[in-house]
Amino acid sequence: MKGLYALFKGLNLLLFAPVVFYLFPDWPQWLGKIFPTYWAIDPVFEVAVNGAGLSDVWVELVVALAICGVLTLGVATLIRRMRTQLASG
Repeated sequence: MKGLYALFKGLNLLLFAPVVFYLFPDWPQWLGKIFPTYWAIDPVFEVAVNGAGLSDVWVELVVALAICGVLTLGVATLIRRMRTQLASG
């Protein structure tokens, strides 16, 4: 149980790491783009705070959709693998 709790806490740090780069704009902003959640947070930030439109954030949205697609393929592959393991064992 403690290990699972620690895993969730660690993943939360990974998920919210790009927010730190909005809090400290003096830091190099390209570092925030390393995290996949940046591509989902940035369009929301730009629209809500800076008043950007869809034409201004479409690139970030396309990258976020591509990341979601890749993650979906990975999860589907893991599900198929688990099903074959459960069926054979």
